[in-house]
Amino acid sequence: DGELLNDRYGYDEAFGLQTIHGRPFYFFRKDGTIDANYDGREIPLGYDEIPHYNCCSASTLNPMIAQNMVAFFARRSSDWYYVEIGVFDQQ
Repeated sequence: DGELLNDRYGYDEAFGLQTIHGRPFYFFRKDGTIDANYDGREIPLGYDEIPHYNCCSASTLNPMIAQNMVAFFARRSSDWYYVEIGVFDQQ
């Protein structure tokens, strides 16, 4: 509807909007922590950093979007993680 998610939910930043299994997914930063929202439900991730909007060779660290998942690098404290979030093999 054109309303900014940052204003509506008090986010410092929202990024990485995509659909996963046909439902909206995005990351958001609030109070210094990065979490996610899937289909209107906030998912606590607790990361300090998820590289995004990088250019050129650094863009390889940006979240990688696929039809039913997102893969990304994330930092919590001094530890880095490779993470995949998605809808996998539903039966």
